[in-house]
Amino acid sequence: MHRKPGKPELRYAANRKEYIIWCPTCDYRTHPDTNRQSVITEWYLSNQPGNKHIEDMWLKRYLEIKEGATAVA
Repeated sequence: MHRKPGKPELRYAANRKEYIIWCPTCDYRTHPDTNRQSVITEWYLSNQPGNKHIEDMWLKRYLEIKEGATAVA
């Protein structure tokens, strides 16, 4: 990527009453949830450097997003 990294964005979909946190740089996003704090916690836990399990889970989620496996219901 040759663009400047952006800050993650907390977004709220009023019609579904769900929050997500989305990274504009890599397009990684949390699972949608109606509880804002749980979305923030998921983001925090998925971005801890140096933890092999967290890195594996992040990569798995990232690949799901890229493959389009996260359909919004």
